[in-house]
Amino acid sequence: MLLKNTSNLAPPANSSTIKEQWRKVKKLKVSFRPYWHLAIYSLAQPLRLLPITSKTIGPPKKLYESSNDWHKKTQLGSYKEIYPAHHFQPTAPITPDKNISEHFAGLEHYLPTAFVAEIPQGRMWGNNGSIISPDDGLISDVSTEFTTEHSKFIPDRQKHSIFRQFKLPPISEIEGIVAALSVSYGDVYYHWMLDLLPRIELLRRNNIDLERIDNFVVNATTAKFQKETLAHLGIPETKIIVSQSGSPFHIKADKLIVPSLPRQRGGSMPKWACEFLRNAFLTDTNLNKYTGQERIYISRGDAQHRQVKDEANIINYLNKLGFKSVTLNAISVVEQAQLFSQAKVIVSPHGAGLTNLVFCNPQTKIVEFFSPNYLHPGYWRLSNQTGLEYHCLQGDNQPLTPQTRPKTDNITLNLEKLANLLNQANIN
Repeated sequence: MLLKNTSNLAPPANSSTIKEQWRKVKKLKVSFRPYWHLAIYSLAQPLRLLPITSKTIGPPKKLYESSNDWHKKTQLGSYKEIYPAHHFQPTAPITPDKNISEHFAGLEHYLPTAFVAEIPQGRMWGNNGSIISPDDGLISDVSTEFTTEHSKFIPDRQKHSIFRQFKLPPISEIEGIVAALSVSYGDVYYHWMLDLLPRIELLRRNNIDLERIDNFVVNATTAKFQKETLAHLGIPETKIIVSQSGSPFHIKADKLIVPSLPRQRGGSMPKWACEFLRNAFLTDTNLNKYTGQERIYISRGDAQHRQVKDEANIINYLNKLGFKSVTLNAISVVEQAQLFSQAKVIVSPHGAGLTNLVFCNPQTKIVEFFSPNYLHPGYWRLSNQTGLEYHCLQGDNQPLTPQTRPKTDNITLNLEKLANLLNQANIN
């Protein structure tokens, strides 16, 4: 029997080596992506010079910075201002962390004009519901996207992904009146509640009878909160068109009604939108039936990311101070509104559940904590607009693993630091 000489054969690669190689490949792909996006953009631009519209090939020919700009230049459709643009001066966060104070202090607090535009033969494209005018122009202020570093080499006014399209999907013609409600990340509770639903209020403020609207375009209706809130606001399922349908989305309506986005990306929530949500989901009838808890801790124990390490110790400590730990996924939006409206103190890691701060009564004490790798000011902004007493602190410093994005980083919280903050806030 002949024996093979195996002395020169390499040992089999172990799983850790394969994972490390795969991480390097992924990192290389990410670093190359901005150049790829620039190349696609550069190849798509000549198509805009052709004497045919984006209905046939290429991206839209024009770009309008605002709906009002489009209306003034074309004299088409209509544009009505509902609330004027303005700035406001927020109250600084109460925090022991200089890092947070400096980060939040440099942020702008500008609220854009709230309006409703009516666009005859208007088009909607993509999951986020980008708006294309009948003269083939992207209308920028109602077509926002969350741009990333991947488009950093593309000119600022052209970063929208529609300008990297060689051919848009075939158009579906929709008869009658269509209301455009879809927004970026409209499948997420935070953006659904604060960006999408308030657009319905603008329709009402423009004296538009919702029953006269033939269809409403929203991102999705798969989540419980999406179905519940639409039904609660009187929008029947039979009138809903979904822009995140799993297939390319591109429609044209006889009349497209486009409410403005309530806030700029990363910007503050306007007061009118907060009042709309409170009035819509908090009523005397449902509040009288609900016995609330004055001190609550919002747990992310059922979340897939941004969990709190050693959370059991934190919950045990807070229990001694009269807190009740709750998770929100299992309860309805109305129940969440009731819970937050009757709380006097809320402690929580950063997460979508704090969207419900919009339902809190003024002077409610809020304590939010973050990973130092992801300091997000959204709920500080919201607390300012609803008159809450906002405290915050960051968790312990920790390096990001190659697989972890900053916004999904778990939180390691120093219990002594939390106890000191609660004591200073007279929560004891």
